[in-house]
This record gives sequence, structure tokens and C-alpha cells, in this order.
Amino acid sequence: MTDPLLPSSLLAPLFSSAEMRAVLGDRARLQRMLDFEAALARAEAAIGIVPSSHVNVIAEACRAELYDLAALGEAVIPAGNLAIPLVNALTAEVGKTSRKAAGFVHWGATSQDVIDTATVLELRAVIDLLIADLDRATKAFIALAGRNRRNITAARTLLQQALPIPFGLKLAGYAASLGRSRDRLRRLRKEALVLQFGGAAGTLAALDDKGLEVSERLAALLDLTVPDAPWHSHRDRLAEVAAAFAILAGSCGKIARDVALLMQSEVGEVAEPAAPGRGGSSTMPHKRNPIGATAALSAAMIAPNLAATILNTQIQEHERSVGGWQAEWATFPALALVVSGTLRAVVEIAEGLTVDVERMKANLEASGGIVFAEAVSFALAEKLGRAEAHELVAEIAREAAKQQRAFKDVLAENDKVKLQINATELEKLFRPNHYQGSAQNFLDRLVASAQGRTVRRSVSHLIEPKMPVAKTDHLSAITAATSAIMATAAAGSSLAASAKPAPTADESPRLPRAIETPAPATADTAMPKPVDTSAPTPPVIGPPAAVTVEPPIAAEAPAPIAAALPEPVASEPEPTSAPSADIRPPSEQADEPGALLEVFARIEAETESAPPATPQDERKRA
Repeated sequence: MTDPLLPSSLLAPLFSSAEMRAVLGDRARLQRMLDFEAALARAEAAIGIVPSSHVNVIAEACRAELYDLAALGEAVIPAGNLAIPLVNALTAEVGKTSRKAAGFVHWGATSQDVIDTATVLELRAVIDLLIADLDRATKAFIALAGRNRRNITAARTLLQQALPIPFGLKLAGYAASLGRSRDRLRRLRKEALVLQFGGAAGTLAALDDKGLEVSERLAALLDLTVPDAPWHSHRDRLAEVAAAFAILAGSCGKIARDVALLMQSEVGEVAEPAAPGRGGSSTMPHKRNPIGATAALSAAMIAPNLAATILNTQIQEHERSVGGWQAEWATFPALALVVSGTLRAVVEIAEGLTVDVERMKANLEASGGIVFAEAVSFALAEKLGRAEAHELVAEIAREAAKQQRAFKDVLAENDKVKLQINATELEKLFRPNHYQGSAQNFLDRLVASAQGRTVRRSVSHLIEPKMPVAKTDHLSAITAATSAIMATAAAGSSLAASAKPAPTADESPRLPRAIETPAPATADTAMPKPVDTSAPTPPVIGPPAAVTVEPPIAAEAPAPIAAALPEPVASEPEPTSAPSADIRPPSEQADEPGALLEVFARIEAETESAPPATPQDERKRA
């Protein structure tokens, strides 16, 4: 078979790249199978299975140019696969130099080991080519996006003009989608392309207990990963590769479809690169047809069906398959070829696309301003309510269409509108750059993604915009109170033990005054006030004034953030005495006020649930 895609090479250049056709040629495939045989001999010689003197003899015979492709092709018919006639031919070639070395060819392996590993090596070369083209296309679209980030075009939904958007946003979306395919292929190159070496039934029984060691050396020589076990009839890894190819083709097809639509005579906002003979007609000299988009679309339409075949071949019998495995041989090369064709066409589009900014502007103006209807609707909604504003704008749009007048003109004449929006405000609503929302942010994020950079996550939703900025360190005051309470809780027990006799059996210890639960606190007292440590008695010896404690905030009725925090002040706080030695610095304290509330509640709960102290306990504490 001269070409795995078509019986003739006449059409292959339209649907595939020249580099991919070279990678998938019969001679290249044969060489990958021979690379497996040479590496196998070296791996087995390294651990003493094959005499080292035979390695070079076998390796010298593993050159594809030594074999007759046509003869091998004919021999495949009775053999059922290419590995059997190739191993026979290789054995005969080695036997010309050494009959003993010929006896060690293909030692312990099976036909599927040769073919599957050659397929894995082939797919690795395929992915490398695709990644190179993806890099080109992504780079070109990013450059186009940068040049067109301020140029406004009409977003089109259901093929109708919808809203004004930056044309650069559209281009950045193309770059990001191709970047995701590139990342996907890079991952699969590492994870899915693994060695196949299992022998007749996936046990490597012919190698006794040295099968895994041979596998590791063989994989190292071929620069592959050793899987957990041979995968003769488990084709999920290859199915994932096929799916990734089809996804890439779909992304290219989407880009090509957009370009073809934008090149329509009635739209005319972009054009493919021009060249002598490109896009012409056999009878109409004026035509500039979307040749690249056509090639990309046709190849992209073939790819999903080929990928579906690979997905279907996962259904295989027992340890070795009949039919399913064999169906992959022609399908995978065909899939790789059409994916290379659709991607190469997109590369050419990206690197040579021309943009007609004036035509984009004219198309926006031709709508009579109808693309700004949503902007007007939401401006009116702030005063009339969303439902009423929506109906009013829809009514004006229908009237404009009926009168065949510009939407902007009919809108400006409407009495209800004039009562709510003055002429200056209305004019501002019809400026294309005014109604973009987060488009520029999205454009930057898409470009970062396409370049493989981490997209910065927005934290604006974590910030309370109306919360005043405090100039004092309230958390330090809160945690100071927490530390003082925890210290006095322990100190109070010691004082009680030395100040009065131990309680009797029917007498329960009282809670320290500092942590007695008060009546429900108001919002102003929900958080503890800082403890006054200026009294003559050191805080660690005597309890401070009673501190109110609020139970943890219920999940179903959270307190407002502003109410939970102490009131901010405009100036620096009044100086207080130095905190006691047991108060930790702020860097070692909890950050969340909610966590501090839990500390207070936990102290109270543990004190309430503690068993009555015995005389022995009191003596130990004393």
C-alpha cells in the first residue's frame, strides 16, 4: 500500500501534510518494526539471554532498505500480519552472516509486540509533527489577536449579528483551543505511548523470570515507558490518542468554518492569504475562494469517523484479538494524515489571514445600531425594571424593522426613552468600545492559556467592596483577648485551689468569671473587646473584667462582615499597656475572626463538660 489514506497519491497532498506522509510511509513503518527487533536483541544480550557476539549481526540486518516491500506485502496475505513475514525475512538476512545469531532473532516476543510497539513509535513521531504545527498556528493567532484587540466586529449567534465584540477575542479563542490540543497531545505522548512486550499471551513465559528486566531495558533503548503489564487487548490508551486527534480536527474545522463564513461576499471581513493560482476559478476570473478553509473542513469531517473506528476496536476478545487489532493498522495512519491536513491548512490561514477593519465597521453600521439593543435595554432596566425595558426595546426594534429605518433613530424619537435617557447618554450607548464587558480580560486570559501560562484567578468576588478599610490591627486586639482568656482560665483554677478548700462530691466547680456565658450579645458586642491590662495585678494572676462571648455564627444566618469586625477608626489607637508574655505575635495567630469565635466557644464548652475536680486533682494543680 503506497498510501494509507488513498489508493492514489494524487489527492493525498490536499488532505495531509508532506511531513506526515513521510512519517507514515511504508519504509518508515518497516524501520520502526526493525528498531524493535534490534533493541530486543540488545536488551536480552545485556542480561545474558542472547550471546553478546550476536547483537551486532542482528542489528546490522535491521535496516529497512535491505527488504523488498512488495514481497513483504504479498506475504502478509497468508500470514495475516506484517510481523510474521518480516521476522522470517530478518532471520534469513541474519543467517547470511551467522546461523547461530539467526536463532536468536525475535527471541521471546510475539507478532503483536512488534506491530504495537512500532505503532507507538509511529504515533510519537505523529504527535511531534502535530505539536510543531500547533505551535506555529497558536503563535500566529496570538499575534493577530494582539493587533486586533481594539478592532470591533459583530458577534454572530445563530448566524445573526448579536453584540459588538473585539475581533481579537475571536482570534484568541482560536489560539486557546489549539493550545488545549497541544497540551493534550503532550500529556498523551508521555502517558499513553508505552512499550508493548508480552510474548504469546502477555506473560513473557519464554523468558522465565527475566521478562520484566528485559522489558525495562527494551523500553529504555526505545525511550518508552514500561506499563504495568502487557496490554495486547486493552486499547484504551490508543483510543484516547485517537479521540485527541479527532478533537484537534474539530477545533481546526471550527476555525475553518468561521473563516469561510467571514469570507462570504456579503460579509468580506477577512481573506485567506493570496498567491498566484490560489483560490481561483476555472471560469470566473474574479473569484477568491476559501481554499484553505475548504481543505481544513473536508479533512476535519473525515477524522471523527476514523476515530470512531479506533474507539470501536477496544472491544477485543480475551488476551489477543481477532479483527479489532487488525482494524487499527490502516485506520490510525489515515486518521493521522487527515488531522495533519486540517491542521496544516489552519497554520496557513493563521499565518496569512488579512483583516478588513473598515468592512467590519461598515457591517456594524449597516444593522442600523440593532446590535446595541441589549446595551439600551439594560440602561433602561435600571430605571424601568428589566421586563418593561426589554419589552420597550423589542417594540422599538420591531417598529424600526417595519419602517426600514435605523434602530438608533427610532429609539431617539421614542417619548418613553427620552424621559429616561438623554441624548448624550444615548449616544454613548452606541459606541462599540463602550459595551465590551470583560472582553479584554477574557482576551488576555485566552492568550495566557494558549501560551501555556497559568491563568490568574480573579479574587474580586472575595472582596467586600463596601467594607471600610481599617487603619488599626483589629485581629491583633481580638487574638490578644483570646490569649488572655485562655491564660486566665488556667490561672483561675490555680487561684481557686489556693484560696478555698477543694469542693465536695456534691459541689460542682464554678466557671471562671472571664468565660461565663452572658446574655445574647448585640451586633456591636458580637466580637470580644480587647482586655484592659493596665490594672496593678498582672493579667496572668488575676482574671480581667468579664468578657462577653458570642456562640459560633449559625450557617443559616451568617452575620454581616462589617458587623462582625470592630468599628474602624480614622486615627491610630490610644496606647495600651504591653501585652502579657503568653500572648503570641500576630504572625502566629489565627487569621480568621470566625476561627477566634470557635476558640471562645471551645473554651466554654470544655469547661462546662469537665468532670468535678477531686481533692487529688486540686493538690496536683497546686
